[in-house]
Amino acid sequence: WLTVIRAKTEDEVKQNRHSDRYDNQLIFFVRDLFESLSNDEVRPYIEDFLLEQQHPIFIRLALYVINSKYNDLKDIFWKWMDADVEYNRKEHELWTLLEENSDNFTSDEFDKVIDWIETFDCQEQREDLNEEDIKKRNAYRRKEYLLCLKDNSKKAQELYQKYHLINDTDIKHPGFSYWSNPPTYIPEYSHAEDEEFCKDPINTI
Repeated sequence: WLTVIRAKTEDEVKQNRHSDRYDNQLIFFVRDLFESLSNDEVRPYIEDFLLEQQHPIFIRLALYVINSKYNDLKDIFWKWMDADVEYNRKEHELWTLLEENSDNFTSDEFDKVIDWIETFDCQEQREDLNEEDIKKRNAYRRKEYLLCLKDNSKKAQELYQKYHLINDTDIKHPGFSYWSNPPTYIPEYSHAEDEEFCKDPINTI
């Protein structure tokens, strides 16, 4: 599974460990193709991917392209937001789109995103947690998305401080729903000699 579609920051590069796989290479090809198209050429594809398709990879590709062509495709994004974006759709591409374009948001657009953030509730996913733990987890997740708005919105800044009082844990790797640390130890393997391998390749493997 592809953690992030783009690889611009150091964190993004580190998390794309399987970028050489065929399916991921295909995703990168579509990403680069869309970026190379004009706004008019790519628009129907982005509308279909974001507004009609359900598979996450289509949505993530659309969000990536909108982020790179925000001024010309932002109407598609806000139409999607109007359609009640689900809480579990916390793709990295969505976080970066918000973080990199919030300085262009109107007051109504900030309110729309903040209202969505306020719906974050892990209670349904984690019924094993007590009320206090749920409150802290919700505060952390809401802080994560308020983080990319608060520099440009007083309301987001105030809410961030509110949730920080509930859970003062620093946000680690914001925008990543999954984080994999690089291995610290690489075991040494004994490789078969070429001559041995050629004699009986199947058994050697």
